[in-house]
Amino acid sequence: MSRIESIAGCFIWMGGENWNFSPETLVRVLDGDGRVVLGTTDLWDPGRYRGVLGRLVGLDVVGVTCYDATPEGDLRVELSDGTVIEALDTFFVDAWILSINGREGPDAPPGFKVPEGVVRLGSSRRSWRPLAQVPREGATITGIRDSLPRAAFWQGRTAPQGAVEDDDDTAYGPCTEVVAGSRSLRTIAPWRLLDQDNEPVTSSDLEDSSAIGRLTGTSPLRFETTGAQDTDIRITLSNGWTLEVFTDGLYSTWHLTLPTTHHQGLPHTAHQ
Repeated sequence: MSRIESIAGCFIWMGGENWNFSPETLVRVLDGDGRVVLGTTDLWDPGRYRGVLGRLVGLDVVGVTCYDATPEGDLRVELSDGTVIEALDTFFVDAWILSINGREGPDAPPGFKVPEGVVRLGSSRRSWRPLAQVPREGATITGIRDSLPRAAFWQGRTAPQGAVEDDDDTAYGPCTEVVAGSRSLRTIAPWRLLDQDNEPVTSSDLEDSSAIGRLTGTSPLRFETTGAQDTDIRITLSNGWTLEVFTDGLYSTWHLTLPTTHHQGLPHTAHQ
């Protein structure tokens, strides 16, 4: 069984004999119940990330899966206590490196060797489920803003105790808003936009994310979610593109407002 022998730095690196895993993009840690216990935004808190990551040392790696959501893919590492570490591709190049016996993925050919005892290495798509019904009359996206002050995210809502409330947006970054009639999505979490062939269009992690403006004039067709706590959201648009938003911290998440309901990805907060 492959075991985590060390973890280094606030940008997660972990490894053992003859192997190591180093994500270069959005990374988060989920507990056995699928709740986000550490995300990229939480790495600003040394006490938190040291406490969470320190508990992983000595655990066994029991599963590695690459989701082919993008050309490079998202990597999921499962540990023996049920903890899951996910590296989600929002950079679209060199998002993560899994090096085993000197060979690296995703650049290594399919079937590259994995640490002894790892029970599976495969490629599959993430499982999404319906979150809300889209009214028959639909609505066209008329407003997109990707650099609102983060305070706009909590407007009209009570910020959870412990949420950072500084003015420079260093902990979570600005707020992105997409408006279609009486429906709106606001997020301070990372997002990515993919075309109908799952090819990257843009993301919140790119220096220029203005291409999200190309959604103007399209209509949302489906709202879907994934994760035990409705952790992420995916919106499928009428042009075949998909907008995905990923909760990546205790308070870095998304709000979806519909005419009669409100949904959110905050892991420990029930739907309102």
